[in-house]
Amino acid sequence: MKIIHLILIIVFLPGPLFSQEDHQVRIYEAREILTLDQDYPMATAVAIKKDRIIDVGDVKELRKKFPRAQLDTRFSEDVMVPGLIEHHVHPFLAAITMESNVIAIEDWDLPGNQTKGVRDRETYLQRLKAEEQALLESDKPLVTWGFHHYFHGELSRQDLDKISMTRPILVIHRSFHEFILNSSALAFFGITQELVNNFDEEAKEYASFEKGHFSEQGMVSILPYLMKYLAAPDRLIKGLQTTEKYLHNNGVTLVANPGAYSLKPVQDAKNFVFGDEETPFRSFYIPSGLLLAEQYPAEELVEKSKEFLSWGKGKV
Repeated sequence: MKIIHLILIIVFLPGPLFSQEDHQVRIYEAREILTLDQDYPMATAVAIKKDRIIDVGDVKELRKKFPRAQLDTRFSEDVMVPGLIEHHVHPFLAAITMESNVIAIEDWDLPGNQTKGVRDRETYLQRLKAEEQALLESDKPLVTWGFHHYFHGELSRQDLDKISMTRPILVIHRSFHEFILNSSALAFFGITQELVNNFDEEAKEYASFEKGHFSEQGMVSILPYLMKYLAAPDRLIKGLQTTEKYLHNNGVTLVANPGAYSLKPVQDAKNFVFGDEETPFRSFYIPSGLLLAEQYPAEELVEKSKEFLSWGKGKV
């Protein structure tokens, strides 16, 4: 059961629109409410109908407006503030990140996982080696996110092979636009020189089997091979659940997922975790115009985009 300790305000709608059926209204009392409304900057109570704020004021005036409303005093000693809007987040990629070993340039405080940032090559490689040695299962892949060449230097298949020739190691660049794999990871994910040789010319330009480095279209070309592991159902669901907790802990009440992959099973997983009534935020799913443009002629794009309107469920 999720307990929201802060009531996070997003939309203010005029009370008269909901003057009837006030038995569906719930009034929350607070010590102080920061409204961000210049005409009414401070309040001590807020009236909510379903998932919309319909009025603010104090308990006395709101009870007068909505005599049949329920009064909730759980937050009477708390300060209520507006929620944050995360306008660009990719839950699919976030889920993969949440299930990886984070070695980034800054500290990360994730649910059940706190890591210190590293900003030099030597310390990064030491951390990477320590993470590899800490894994108990000898054949379990090490997936890590947060690497950045500006701080950690260039990284190649040969560098990762020095850490382990037997354990698959996949390093995901901070941008999520580059992957670096060691020899064991290339074999584990089924990525061969022959496969790379059959990439289209653009993908070949961004792929180096020798260095184990794949970026942009080169990265996109190997992504399906990696997803069999990274997006395995149990791993994906767990990662999405951690993402949900992380967003909630940081006061986010609305997210937008622009340029999402047009993969129905992945969207179904997002709906499963983010779409239920217990989720403390709403999500907007926006299909990738870039990917659609690669599949359909320009005159069909609008109609094809409309087909995705039914993909969201619940709060998505």
